[in-house]
Amino acid sequence: MNAFDVTGENPLIPINASGFRWLEFGEYDLTAVTVSTKPTILAQVIATTGIVGELRIAVKNIDQFIQDQGKGVSGRKRTYRGFYAAVVELMPDVKKAFKTNPDVIDKEFFPGLLNEYDKAPLSHQGILTSRLKDLTAKYVTELGIPTKTLFAAFDADYITAYETQRLASQSLTLERAGYKNILLRFKRQMWLNMLIVAAAFIDEPGIASKYFKPSVLHPNHKNAQGDPILKALNLTLKKLSLVLADFSYVQSDKILLTVFGTESVFYFTTDEPIMNNIIPDDATEVLGGREVMIPALGLKKCFYVANKSETKTAKLELSLM
Repeated sequence: MNAFDVTGENPLIPINASGFRWLEFGEYDLTAVTVSTKPTILAQVIATTGIVGELRIAVKNIDQFIQDQGKGVSGRKRTYRGFYAAVVELMPDVKKAFKTNPDVIDKEFFPGLLNEYDKAPLSHQGILTSRLKDLTAKYVTELGIPTKTLFAAFDADYITAYETQRLASQSLTLERAGYKNILLRFKRQMWLNMLIVAAAFIDEPGIASKYFKPSVLHPNHKNAQGDPILKALNLTLKKLSLVLADFSYVQSDKILLTVFGTESVFYFTTDEPIMNNIIPDDATEVLGGREVMIPALGLKKCFYVANKSETKTAKLELSLM
């Protein structure tokens, strides 16, 4: 952050940084404000504590709703895999039951053949599970009660997972809208703090800057050789790929990992580069759309990221705080 002009606009407003970075910036300032001996600075403690607390809750809620949303998606995918396996088993029974009436097979049960079920995007899966439930109920005599019961159960499980995802998505949208308002008030409070601190130490050069940590707002990283780079490390992972990140850190660092898109990313660390492409069972999953702050304390030297998807690429960003 450049030196600010007290007669100009709030220099924090145009800065685009993640919630974790703003929170780090605010908590650092709050600590300094709290231990100050200047009455004018101490007068900001209550207001700063309040807005930092609001920001902390909003960041935590957004992260939780993203996790809940991911659980819903995972639940839908898991249920649908079992559903598809049952569809494959059902197909011979349908053909047998309606061998004299192929229109029921071709137009009602399998208008797109099995491929329609196998390649169904997430947005179509609910329609297909409902279709099979309704059809097995409609043709209960021809197919038998067990089949009807089976697909009704699958549909119920799918609806439960869908509702989990829907409610989390709805909550996430509302929380993000509220976060924008909180962030704007937060930036105003931090700007006020900057002005008051600057005025309080006008005759003591260099002291005011100790109340703030603006560098945390800007992405940066160090490559494997330890060279500082003033931007985040962006990686694209091909399907079923494992990558050793050109990324280094010290134990006191905090790492920000952001996953773009819908595919999850897994990370783990090792003392030495590995000689295989095996992802350990204890690798940590970061859901698509989620951002996590990882303390470097306890991490090993080599930072690996992986994409377990068999069909899609994954994109992520690594940076230091």
